[in-house]
Amino acid sequence: MTEPARSFTESDRTPESPAIEADPFDYPDSVRCFGTSDIGRVREGNQDSFLVTRLVRRDALPEVGGSQVRRRVLDPDGHLLVVADGMGGHLGGERASAITVEVVEATLRELVPQDGAIDERGLLDAIREAITRADRKVWDEGHANVELRGMGTTLTIALTFGSDLYVGHVGDSRCYQLRDGKLAQLTQDHTVFGDLVRRGALRPDTAAGHYFRHILTAAVGTGNAPSRAEIRKIPMRRGDVLLLCSDGLSEMVFDDEMAVLLKEHEEPRAASRALVDLANHHGGRDNVTAVVARYP
Repeated sequence: MTEPARSFTESDRTPESPAIEADPFDYPDSVRCFGTSDIGRVREGNQDSFLVTRLVRRDALPEVGGSQVRRRVLDPDGHLLVVADGMGGHLGGERASAITVEVVEATLRELVPQDGAIDERGLLDAIREAITRADRKVWDEGHANVELRGMGTTLTIALTFGSDLYVGHVGDSRCYQLRDGKLAQLTQDHTVFGDLVRRGALRPDTAAGHYFRHILTAAVGTGNAPSRAEIRKIPMRRGDVLLLCSDGLSEMVFDDEMAVLLKEHEEPRAASRALVDLANHHGGRDNVTAVVARYP
């Protein structure tokens, strides 16, 4: 059974629904995904937004013996995962992340061809255009409304077609890949601390408690997102697991703990819930969002 793909923000929450979840598709021999977002233990509202959806489903109607027989094209479906962590106060942060998820989905549905003509250069350009449009939309709305002035958001996009993963990234939300039991961070943190580490001025193991680790150097809505964005193609293998998360998870849960939970819980639903629960168990100092995708 399926349910329509949606993006979610704190406005969807009710007192009876402490966490926001989405599982819009789960088919045999297909990518299995699940997303969970929780307010955490400290914050008064949830500024995270996320999206889990099938972007392209391609079918063909070839001529077979003079009759039309429906069959699936060998090229697989395209799946889109997005996580955005807003900033600029509760109202501004929630609005910025929601706008960004909406613009990214709309742009990619417009620019990614639905006829099976998937082109690597075209997909990378489409992701850059999605980031550019989101940056402009958040900037414009923030300057048009004094209550939203200064709002912005992180953004991490994972778009997959078969064994190809296309990543777009701005800010300090993260995309991880679990392969052969080992967890690797696929994105860089666009923070002052991250920049200093890449320059060799700081060691990565000094991150805990460091003031600079929370200061973003790039975000959607600031005008610098298109120029700072990471956009690249990464090969996938059977059995790989992707994790997209806000820093409410990565700040509260060590990478090796994430790897253990992703290995223990084969179902993405169980894995995403376990990750969020552990972040809350460790203090839940921020909103926490975890989107898990397992590739058969």
